[in-house]
Amino acid sequence: MPGSNGLPIQFVIGTTGSLNELDEVAGDSWRTRSRRGQFIFLDNEFKIDKSRRTVMFDRGKTGDLGLNMSDVGGSLATMLGGNVEYFSLDGHS
Repeated sequence: MPGSNGLPIQFVIGTTGSLNELDEVAGDSWRTRSRRGQFIFLDNEFKIDKSRRTVMFDRGKTGDLGLNMSDVGGSLATMLGGNVEYFSLDGHS
């Protein structure tokens, strides 16, 4: 069963191909693992129709308000109801 820190086993599929090709490979992988019955719980997090937004913050103005980027990231995650899957700060997620 999944725990509070994510799933015990995660597969990451990378590609230089198109998003449609990635979607096809991820779907095939998910279907293969489902048929084998080796896993109790499977989830394919890649959703080609899932919207993506990029938000840029002015660090100077953020600092002027007495905030740091951790404050901003935490508030953003709370405001969006936990639907922030990745928050990147200085190249780190």
